[in-house]
Amino acid sequence: MPIIKDNLEEYFKINFKKKFYLNATNKHDYELTSATRLLEKRRETIEIENGLQLQKQDFATKMESLVSRREELAKRQKLLRDKKIKFEKYLKENDAKRLRAEKKKSEEKKLKEAKEKLISNQLKQMELNLIYQKYFESILETETEFLEPNDVILRYDTLKATNTDLILKLRLTQEKTEETQITFSRNSEEQNNIILNYNNDIARLQSRLEECQQKTAKWQNEWDKILNTATEKSLLLGQTKMATNNLFNLVRMNLNNRIRYTSDTNTQLEKIQQFIVGSSYLTILCQELQ
Repeated sequence: MPIIKDNLEEYFKINFKKKFYLNATNKHDYELTSATRLLEKRRETIEIENGLQLQKQDFATKMESLVSRREELAKRQKLLRDKKIKFEKYLKENDAKRLRAEKKKSEEKKLKEAKEKLISNQLKQMELNLIYQKYFESILETETEFLEPNDVILRYDTLKATNTDLILKLRLTQEKTEETQITFSRNSEEQNNIILNYNNDIARLQSRLEECQQKTAKWQNEWDKILNTATEKSLLLGQTKMATNNLFNLVRMNLNNRIRYTSDTNTQLEKIQQFIVGSSYLTILCQELQ
C-alpha cells in the first residue's frame, strides 16, 4: 500500500506540473497580473489537492475492501482445506472399513467352506464306515474265525503293527546294508590304492632289476674276460714253470747234481741265472786264455 500511495502522489504531482506549465504558457495569462496569476495557481492547487485527497480516500476504501475480500478468501480457503482433510479422512476410514468388511467376509467364506468340507468328509467317512460295516458283516457270515467285527479290527491292528515292525526292521536292515556298502566301497578304494602303490613299487623294482641284470651281464662279461686272461696267464705261467724246471734240471745235470733240488720257481731262476753268469764268465776266461 505505501508503494501505491507514493505512485499516486507522483502521478498527481506530474499532472499538476503539466497543467501549471500549460497554463503558464497560455497567452491570456501573460495579460494577467502577477497577483491574479498567483491566486489562480493557488486555486488550481487547492482543487488538485482536494481531488488528490478524494482519490486517496477512494483508493483507501478500495484497498480496505480488497483486504477484507482477501481475508474472507483466506477464511474460505482454510475452510475448504479443513473440509478436504475431513473428507479425505472420511474416505480413508470408509476404505479401512470396507477392507475390514471384505477381509471378514473372506474369512467367513473360508470358514464356511472349511466347515462344509469337514461335513462332506465326515459324510464320506460315514458312508465308508457303512461300507466297512457291511463288509465285516459279510465276512462274519462266511468266516468262522471271527465272531465280532472287533475281532477283525483287532486282527487288522495286529497285522498293521506287525507290518510297521517289519517295515522298521527293513529300514534298519537297508541302513545297515548301505553302511556296509559304503564301508566296502571305502575299503575297496583303499585296497585299490594299496594295490596301485604295490604295482608302482613292483614296476620301480622291476626297472631296478632290469638295470641290475644289465649291470650283472656287463660285469659277467668283464669277469669272463678276466677269467680268460687269467687262464691264458695261468697256462703261460705253467709253461714258464715247466721250462724253468727243465732248465733247472739241465743245470743240475751239468753240475752233477751238486745243486739241491727245489720246486720253488724263483729259486730255480736264481740258480739258472747263476749258472748262466758263471758259464759266461768261464767262456770269456777261456777265450782270454787262448
